[in-house]
Amino acid sequence: MKTNYLELNQQNLEEMIKYLWFPNKIISFFASTIIIKLLSKVTNEDKKIIIEKIVSKITNLEIKEDKESAGNPLKHSLRIMKYALEDNFYEQNLFLLIFNWFFSQNFHPSILFPIFSFFETLIDQAYISKENKNFLLGSFSSRFIELLPLNYEPSCQKLLQLLYSISKLKILDHQQIQKLSNKIIENSSILFGNEELKQFSISLFFRLSKLTLENINKENINEKNYQHFFKMIEINQYLQQFLNNPKLIIDLVFSNDELLIQILDDFLFIYLKLKQNQDEKISNFRLNFSPIKMFEIFAQEISFDHTILLDWILSAEMSELVLVYLLHFLKFYSNYLKLKNLNENKKRKIDEDLSVEKEGIQKIFMKLYLSISSSYQKNLFPFNPTQLLKRISEII
Repeated sequence: MKTNYLELNQQNLEEMIKYLWFPNKIISFFASTIIIKLLSKVTNEDKKIIIEKIVSKITNLEIKEDKESAGNPLKHSLRIMKYALEDNFYEQNLFLLIFNWFFSQNFHPSILFPIFSFFETLIDQAYISKENKNFLLGSFSSRFIELLPLNYEPSCQKLLQLLYSISKLKILDHQQIQKLSNKIIENSSILFGNEELKQFSISLFFRLSKLTLENINKENINEKNYQHFFKMIEINQYLQQFLNNPKLIIDLVFSNDELLIQILDDFLFIYLKLKQNQDEKISNFRLNFSPIKMFEIFAQEISFDHTILLDWILSAEMSELVLVYLLHFLKFYSNYLKLKNLNENKKRKIDEDLSVEKEGIQKIFMKLYLSISSSYQKNLFPFNPTQLLKRISEII
């Protein structure tokens, strides 16, 4: 049971908060650790008192020319608030104070990344609790992305992670997404011209493309809506090389499992959104980037080894991501096979972008089906895979 631990430790608390801002990194870290332990022992009411004191300290901070010196105490202060947030502590007004103060500063990345980590936790917690309406997350996301420098890999990675998080919440409107797209175009020479950044940048581009199409209302779909997506490619010499060669994209992200699955799922979504449009550019895109062709390239890269998919499904880090993609793909592939059989019976030709024999794909899923069902029957599978097995059974 939570106790009124704060009254007994008021003096110690003041001392620990003071040490948060101590120049010595070890002392600052030690102080934050003590405060986190204190938070685990107190009520939410007392947590609020502690967080208020820290927020007051942050928002009264005067940033000098040496912005680096402010990074360490801010990092450890935000570490405390991140812990409180993960422990289901929500105080909207306090968070607003922090962000309003933060956005008024012109920060060194050493300060930007700690608050990014806190902001990402805020998004994740909002997604889990479905309380995203209590925060101005869309506005904060847009402003935060504008601040992120895109000239080196850590920043690009952070931006991609943030975009992935906010895409689950659907909190950015079409105008905000186009602003982000323009930022990518403006920084394309850095993002796509740097080998270290290219992997994350191409993933970031297609994540933005997905978000762009995701925000188009069905009743407003027309050729004009799609032009922004292809305009980004046309005016960018770094993107043009990928447009006619999907294998280049798979090869580029192949070393990063998470990016690989994300980009396969993003392509599937983009393909389906573009399906009804008869524009020549869109037809060419669909021809080169059909979800079946993309999966076949991926399957060839892993030598049609079903155990890789199985390892991902059982992985704590990859399970949700890969299951979502596989369910999307299997549904698409099942519909394709039904259409193919219908057209063959009526002696019609199927769409040329899908008319390729895919025996290898069915073999990999057959082996995956046998492995999962065997483990499940022996009560050795960690969750109920019935839905996945049902989808696989429709295509083998």
